[in-house]
Amino acid sequence: MKTSPKIRKPRWFHRTTTDRVTMIQGNGLQINSENNLTLNGDWSFQIYGCRPIFLATSLETMYADHAPIIFEVDIQELTLVADLPALVDSGAYYDIDDGSMWFKHGPELLFRDLLDPDTKECQAAIRKTKTAAYLTNIGPDRLTLIDAATITKRKK
Repeated sequence: MKTSPKIRKPRWFHRTTTDRVTMIQGNGLQINSENNLTLNGDWSFQIYGCRPIFLATSLETMYADHAPIIFEVDIQELTLVADLPALVDSGAYYDIDDGSMWFKHGPELLFRDLLDPDTKECQAAIRKTKTAAYLTNIGPDRLTLIDAATITKRKK
């Protein structure tokens, strides 16, 4: 199994809503979840081939106002790929028909490279956004329900 880019930390974060906690604790994080917090990112689901699970390296990059519940996710041995909607949030443009993304003053990035964890493009995208997508389910054994106060205390 491929491992994620070198920039990874062993634990990343996933935010969700209070009504989903029990389901996630029992079943883990599920791809193709209809309760997805990605805003204006539906276009990306056809590129991924599913509604992925989105993770972040820190809480600052996530939807705190929409999803107050935080799960810490053990990503060891998980294969993470670029978070395409986060690249758009960072200023990238995309063309689904052409299979590419680009920044105003940057090179063209092919979707296939952004979805290949072994490419420099994928690794650079994850470093830029501090987020990633995971394309299969994540079992409950990899999840720890935490709160923002716990994370804040760890940083001090």
